[in-house]
Amino acid sequence: KKQDYIRTFPRRGFRFVDDVEIHGPVDRTAGPASTETELDVTAPAPPDQPSIAVLPFENMSGDPGQQYFSDGITEDIITELSRYPDFLVIARQSTFRYRGKSINLRQVADDLGVRFILEGSLRRAGGRIRIVAQLIDGATEGHLWAERYDRELDDIFAVQDEIVAQIASALGDTIHADHLRRSRRKNPANLDAYDKCLQASALVWDPDRKLYAEARRLAEEAIALDPEFAQAHAIIAVIRLVSYTSRWSETSDKTLNAAYECARHAVALDDHNNLAHSMLGYCLIWQRQHDLGIASLQRAVTLNPNDANTRAQYTNALVFAGQSHEALRQMDIAMRLNPHYPGHYPHFQGRAFFTLHRYEEAEHVFAQAASRSPGWPMTHVMLAAVKVALGKMDAAQAELVEALKISPDLNLRHIPRAYPYRDDADTDHLIGLLRQAGLPE
Repeated sequence: KKQDYIRTFPRRGFRFVDDVEIHGPVDRTAGPASTETELDVTAPAPPDQPSIAVLPFENMSGDPGQQYFSDGITEDIITELSRYPDFLVIARQSTFRYRGKSINLRQVADDLGVRFILEGSLRRAGGRIRIVAQLIDGATEGHLWAERYDRELDDIFAVQDEIVAQIASALGDTIHADHLRRSRRKNPANLDAYDKCLQASALVWDPDRKLYAEARRLAEEAIALDPEFAQAHAIIAVIRLVSYTSRWSETSDKTLNAAYECARHAVALDDHNNLAHSMLGYCLIWQRQHDLGIASLQRAVTLNPNDANTRAQYTNALVFAGQSHEALRQMDIAMRLNPHYPGHYPHFQGRAFFTLHRYEEAEHVFAQAASRSPGWPMTHVMLAAVKVALGKMDAAQAELVEALKISPDLNLRHIPRAYPYRDDADTDHLIGLLRQAGLPE
C-alpha cells in the first residue's frame, strides 16, 4: 500500500501531499526515543529569510567549449553565497537543470521555493572577461539590481566578490559580511590552474571511470601550475575515494590512504575549503575513524551551511557512525537546498531508514533512488536486502539480478568495504539479508 508523504514550506504557509518527491515521512519521531546526541551543526536560514537561486550564466563566448568556464563561475558564486548563514541558497544541480531552456522566472521561483533569482551571462575573449548579472524578485519579476563588469581576466575573483556583496546589500542587513570574509576559501595564485580546476570539476558530478581519469589529469596539471591550490588537491581526493568505493583499483588500501593524504594536504593548504574538510571526513569514515570523520564533516557544514552535497555526505557518514535519526534530519535540509536532488540523496536516506529497521520507508526511497540512478548497483543491493526483510523474496532476487548485470563480480565480501558501519551488528544484519537473497559469497 502506498504511503502518503508530506512536504511543508512554512514560508508559503501551506502543506501538501506529494506522492513522488519525498522529504521524509510525516512523523520522524515515531517509535522509541533516539539516544543520539543532538549535534550543533548550523542549519540554513529559516524559510522566511532571504532565499535565492543562481541560474547558470549564459556562455556568450561563441565557443561551446567554454561552457565549463561560465558554469564554473556560476558555481563559485553559488559557493560564496552559500557561506552566508542567513541565506538559503539552492544547489547547483537544481538550478542547472534550467540551462538552455525558455523559462518563466515566477515558475522557477515557485518550483525551487525561493524569493530571489540571480541570472546573467559571461563572455571571455583573450585576456578580458565581461559578466552581466541581474538580481530579480521571483514574485514580481522586478529587477532589484543589475550590473555589467568589463575586466581583465585576472580580476575574476574580485568580480565574484563584488557580485556577492551587491546581492547581500540588495537583500538587506541580515547578512554578516564578517562571517563571509573569515570563512572564504583561498583564491588560486595561477589563473591557468583555476581554469584547469574548473574543467576537472565539471567532470566529477557523476562517477564515470573515463571522465574521472580525465578529471584527475586536469587536476594534476592544475597542481603542477599551483602546488598550493587546495581545491585541486581536494578534487583528486574525491577521485581516489570514489575509485576505492567503486572498486576501480586493485590496491584498495593504498587508494584509500592516498585519498586521505590528498584531503589532509588540502585542509592544511586551506582550512576554509569545505570540499577538503568533507573529503577528509569521508576518508576517515572509511578508515573506521568515525568520530574524527564526523568532526571533519561538521566543520565542512559549518563552513558552508547551504552546500546541499556536503549535507548529503554528512548524512551518509552519520548513518555509518550509528546516528541515523540525525542523518534523516540532515537529509531533510539537503533536499530543501537541492529540490531536484540526484539519486544518491534518497539512497543515503534509505540507508538511514534501513538501519532503523523502517523497511517500508526504506523500500520507498530506494525505489526512487533506483529510478533516478539506474546504473548504481548498490541501490539494487539495498532494495534486495529491504525486500528480504519485508518477506518479498522473489522481488529481492530480481533486484540482485539487476545489480549483478551492472557489476557482475559483486559479492558479499564487498559489503564491509562499501558500508563502513561503526557497529559490526549493522554489517552482519545487512550481510545476513543479502545472503538470504542469494548474493554470492
